Amino acid sequence: MKFFLPFILIILVSFTYLSERLNVPDPYIWLEQETPKTCEWLATQHTLSETYFQEDANRDAIRKRLTEILNFDTWGIPYKQGKNYYFTGMRKEQQQTSLYRMNEDKVISLVIDPATFCQAGTVSLTGYTIDEHQSFVAYGLSIAGSDWQQWRIKNLKTGKDLPDTLTGIKFSQPLWDQKGEGLYYFRLEGDDVEDAVFTSQSLYYHRLGTSTEEDRKLFQASEPGDLCFSLSLTKGGRYLMFKTKTGSSHSNGVVYTDLQENSFTFTQLFPNQQANYDYFGSVSGRFFFVTNDDAPKGRIISIDPLQPERKHWVEHVSESDLFMEQACFAGSKIVISYFKDVCSQLKIFDRNGHFCQDIILPGMGTAGSNWKGWKLSGSQKSTEFFYPYSSFTQPLTIYRCDAETGVSEVFTAPDLSWQSQDYEIKQVFYPSQDGTLVPMFIVHKQGLQLTGSHPTLLYGYGGFHISITPSFDPKHMVWLEAGGIYVLANIRGGGEYGEAWHHAGSLRNKQNSFDDFIAAAEWLCDKGYTNPAKLAISGRSNGGLLVGACLTQRPDLFKAAIAGVGVLDMLRFHHFTVGWAWMSEYGNPDDPEDFKVLSAYSPYHQVKLGTAYPSTLVVTSDHDNRVVPLHSYKFAAALQEAQSSENPVLLRVYKETGHGAGRSREQIIEEDVDYLMFLFRELQVNEYSNEELN
Repeated sequence: MKFFLPFILIILVSFTYLSERLNVPDPYIWLEQETPKTCEWLATQHTLSETYFQEDANRDAIRKRLTEILNFDTWGIPYKQGKNYYFTGMRKEQQQTSLYRMNEDKVISLVIDPATFCQAGTVSLTGYTIDEHQSFVAYGLSIAGSDWQQWRIKNLKTGKDLPDTLTGIKFSQPLWDQKGEGLYYFRLEGDDVEDAVFTSQSLYYHRLGTSTEEDRKLFQASEPGDLCFSLSLTKGGRYLMFKTKTGSSHSNGVVYTDLQENSFTFTQLFPNQQANYDYFGSVSGRFFFVTNDDAPKGRIISIDPLQPERKHWVEHVSESDLFMEQACFAGSKIVISYFKDVCSQLKIFDRNGHFCQDIILPGMGTAGSNWKGWKLSGSQKSTEFFYPYSSFTQPLTIYRCDAETGVSEVFTAPDLSWQSQDYEIKQVFYPSQDGTLVPMFIVHKQGLQLTGSHPTLLYGYGGFHISITPSFDPKHMVWLEAGGIYVLANIRGGGEYGEAWHHAGSLRNKQNSFDDFIAAAEWLCDKGYTNPAKLAISGRSNGGLLVGACLTQRPDLFKAAIAGVGVLDMLRFHHFTVGWAWMSEYGNPDDPEDFKVLSAYSPYHQVKLGTAYPSTLVVTSDHDNRVVPLHSYKFAAALQEAQSSENPVLLRVYKETGHGAGRSREQIIEEDVDYLMFLFRELQVNEYSNEELN
């Protein structure tokens, strides 16, 4: 009997799970298919949203002010190649980011302009890589914001594109070989690549002037669902290295090969799921990494590939109380970007880990962000390095700094049509339901009186180890100018305090993220900033899940909610495009224990008939192949059926855009106009519209 007991328990658990699963209603599953019925339903939704967002003087005023705010040139982080600097930029008359080159005489020339491929602005530049001799640039293009990229190659001397085109690329960037004769790149392969239902990811080498059918396969991921990315060549070009990971896990492995041997025998330096390792350079043959291995808040180590065992590792910068985000070399120094309570700090060390000095930043903001792709830019060839900086009231500004002196100067900065000093930025720490102190930024005009009646927008994310730090958003600037309060809650699930903070809001701890966000709303009301009739919440992607979960759990606490491109059906997310990769963050809906947790907060499944829900704007995009639109369709349909109040529930589907990246300037403005119109109308901010925005 004892022998059979475990099997009996397994059968009982499986039976219970199947029974629970079969009893979960899914009345709008038909919206997952593109049928005439679905198309008719979407047409009705379009009419409803168009009627709500019809043109009026308020909309014109908002669009006018947004256009004025965005009326500046935006420049990215420079990377030096030889005597030239290469950087992305979008001039105020452009719709999309382009690639530029600045020579030693500071003359700027245009290298790649996406408008060449589409005047409508729906083709975007996703990345670029220059060969060491500056003969060629490989550059990635996305159509309508798709995660899928097509990479082309331009001859920098002639200005002409080669016939070579690389496809099947997603979430990675090709890398030139040392001689500039070809590119290493990862290609997704499978039965239906366009839907990302792939069986493997492989590393290929493409030689210029040949067909991609002739490309040599060098490496194949060992397991279906293993992702490979972040190709790097060590100094001198001897070793080729890249990351591997399973799904969306923050932990990654590292694989490398010695190119001198020419055998492409790959060695696993670190296994998947152990820790996070970010390679940033090599010195005397040793690989340098930022890692949380045995250091939850990060440290810097180096490893000799000829003696890779842990006992031979060398620690250069030890773990501290600050969270280490990234690092780069600048001559003989190491520059490190840290977070202290979600705000950036830059510090310079020598290679032996001795602290040299701090870099004084302009204020409470962000200087380097892995999530935004804002990387420190430097090399061992020069003490010069570049860092980005942004805050809630300061758009992205690029600084050049000398690592020996610590002196910074502005390299590029936008012209502003507002005064940053007119606004107050403060950070508070509030208790969540379990007593955990959570940081939160509050931004508003100077001299605000706590009357308990201010229109307030609360934003959050809380997932995938992503740190949401102070940065500029034009629509939030308009909101502040109109007298609104903008609040960012750095809830658990993000990476603001390292892996422990992430773990506390992921998998079976996910409810902590929602509790933190709800506690933030309650704190704002209790402290006299606002009240539920003047409070709105917003979030995108995983933040869309956050908004959906909180409005279904506490519909009484908010007047309005905006759920953008959200993960809203937590029981079927793993069946579509890259959703399977999120199981390392959310859990597996097919696992009985995970199923219980997921079904308990899944926004789509927690909508209750006859409930008075907040005014809700559900936003998605027709080309989003990351979080597919069906999540938003099903959630909006369920909310509309269940709504018992007069508060509107709207579905807004944007055309020719994806998950968020690659939108044109015009698309950004029009989406932001909808966003602000919805908030102004539902929170009754009309008294500001004509006076403050004109």
